[in-house]
Amino acid sequence: MKILFVILFLIATATFSQENCIGLIAEADSYVGRIEKLKILQPEKSFYNLQRQEYYSLSKKLMLSECTELADSLRMRLMMYYAEFIAKPQGDLETYQNQITQCRNLMMQHRDNLIERLIEQNLSLDVINTEWQPDIDFLSSKLDELERNYRPLTIFIERSSGEPFSEMTTILTSNDAEVSPVKVHFRAPEDVLENDLKRRRLLYLSSQYELVLKSYDHQKGFYFDIPLVPLSNKVRVRPEKTYAVTFDQKVRYRLLNFHSAKQDSLTITALSNWIFRSIVPNNYCKVQIPSNLNFYVYDLQQQAKIDNDLFTIVNDSEMTNIYLPVNPDLRYELRIQSRKQRNYLFLLTTISILMTFWGAYYVSS
Repeated sequence: MKILFVILFLIATATFSQENCIGLIAEADSYVGRIEKLKILQPEKSFYNLQRQEYYSLSKKLMLSECTELADSLRMRLMMYYAEFIAKPQGDLETYQNQITQCRNLMMQHRDNLIERLIEQNLSLDVINTEWQPDIDFLSSKLDELERNYRPLTIFIERSSGEPFSEMTTILTSNDAEVSPVKVHFRAPEDVLENDLKRRRLLYLSSQYELVLKSYDHQKGFYFDIPLVPLSNKVRVRPEKTYAVTFDQKVRYRLLNFHSAKQDSLTITALSNWIFRSIVPNNYCKVQIPSNLNFYVYDLQQQAKIDNDLFTIVNDSEMTNIYLPVNPDLRYELRIQSRKQRNYLFLLTTISILMTFWGAYYVSS
């Protein structure tokens, strides 16, 4: 794998206690060895779920370890193997994109640190130009490839009351005494189905995605955003050869434009037997704070504020609702202060142990 040199280089230059960290090396080597045997088998979804649990457990252990650069080296190695040989073959391109992005960002961080050390020691920067930067560019090209071939599909739900959704919501269908999730199915253009990865992506979407409104627009409220839907290569085709999206195997909507030049959104009418329930999805936590408080989210790893635009924030007259993504590879602090000058009410809290304090409280995760 192209990325391997830089990762091994970082391991070689890391300073760590062999006694404390040798176990982590053995665990990572064992996991990578199993992936090497699996990568040509394209395991089933149930097995993929087990792999995902094992990967995140090991990744969290590395992130919390005191092995510094060694742990980061092993994490980058695991990210690449898991993304390329486990997530991608399943069609789980969100995880693939996320892992490559995190690996690239971590590599850029270590590259910058290495540049500083080399400059301080008056050493050549050749290793940066010949090894680090090409691998960072390689990862960037993978992300660019996703951007060229996949885009989100936006779906707005209109209910009879006409009111927008002000909370994250799951939409269920009621049939007699049974309540079940609304299923979404895709019928794609021929050129999409001819591409193996795009076909796998659609299979993954049809098996995974239910109507859960998690994206937010200040005017239209919460809506359904399906990430990384394959783009068609053909701009002008007959309507019957374009995308068709079916809900509950009953109502079909035609998506006339979903190609590189234009991507239509869908607005669908809720069926009479659909039920709306406010939820907090498993990969989010919701925090409510009084609206008279200011706040920001702090990245413990990057030691920097995170732009609030990266999170979902819904304001009303009394409370501010903050939806934060839960990711074991990320560590946040929510920092809150009074809007009154010289009266700071500071709250430093990680997502996993959000506490009641000064009117800010953890709602759900």
